Amino acid sequence: ALWLYFMDLLRASIIEQAEGEIEGGFDSPDLTGQAYGFYSAAMGAAPALAGRFRYVPDWTGASFSGAARLTVALPMYRLAARTTVLIWRLPIRKIVKLAIGEKGGVQDG
Repeated sequence: ALWLYFMDLLRASIIEQAEGEIEGGFDSPDLTGQAYGFYSAAMGAAPALAGRFRYVPDWTGASFSGAARLTVALPMYRLAARTTVLIWRLPIRKIVKLAIGEKGGVQDG
């Protein structure tokens, strides 16, 4: 039940903002050029990402630095609905028995 709850919350979340910037390079400039070419091809294939993610090649040597920003929203009505469904799905009797510590199979004698 908890796994389904977390998966439902993940599906109910909304990504509002996603941005990133990477500055990096490799030891040899040809590898840096290949990485920049892969980046350019990916931005051409997905133009919606072009303004959100940037790659700045460092032609002088091996380096890597980056920054990212992600904003996720979860509407309160979806959180309340998913929590209600979680409570409905939980095996309440088993949880209460576990909490009380019921002894199973023990006899006097």
